[in-house]
Amino acid sequence: MIDICVNGSAQLRGICTAEDASYQDTAFASGLLLLNAGDIVSTEVYVSASRTADFASGTWQQDTCVLSLNWTGRF
Repeated sequence: MIDICVNGSAQLRGICTAEDASYQDTAFASGLLLLNAGDIVSTEVYVSASRTADFASGTWQQDTCVLSLNWTGRF
């Protein structure tokens, strides 16, 4: 699973999809975060069932790992 954190505190929890039991394909979290100037948004990824994980271990994976945010508000 994936958590979206604001200033180190988990605010949204997302789900993951998998092609098979050994490979997680995507993680998705959807919701509304009320942010203030200076807030830091980060992610935490969790692995279970005694599995290990590489997060963006190859260059092609690094190119496709994206945190996409839609901004609604004032600057």
